[in-house]
Amino acid sequence: MKYRKKPVVVEAIKLGWDTWNEICDFVPEDAFGGGVYLDDVTLKELPEGKTSNAIGLKINTLEGVMLAQQGDYIIKGVNGEFYPCKPDIFEKTYEPLKCAKCGEVIKTEIVFCNDAEQRICSQCWNSVQEV
Repeated sequence: MKYRKKPVVVEAIKLGWDTWNEICDFVPEDAFGGGVYLDDVTLKELPEGKTSNAIGLKINTLEGVMLAQQGDYIIKGVNGEFYPCKPDIFEKTYEPLKCAKCGEVIKTEIVFCNDAEQRICSQCWNSVQEV
């Protein structure tokens, strides 16, 4: 049999030095296993005390501790679980969620505005409510 993935909305952040603070706010304490340095070439975890330019994150998942490497996406799943995803798989599986009204990528809150489950951004929702 063949199956198609159900359309679900997830939150995700790409792991990098520029998103580290956002990652720290995004991943809850029970899932946050700690940041690590990775070898710049192999992306393997370095021993404690060694540093590099590559960052990693240990994530406590339902399957055990997983190591997210710089460039991986950290996903919050539909049941609130967190896990890493390689960028090539992420980009084949997910696409940015766009507002049905203005077409902009929705970065934070979304609102379901009708039976067709069209999603609109909070800015468009606020403009509709003001009318």
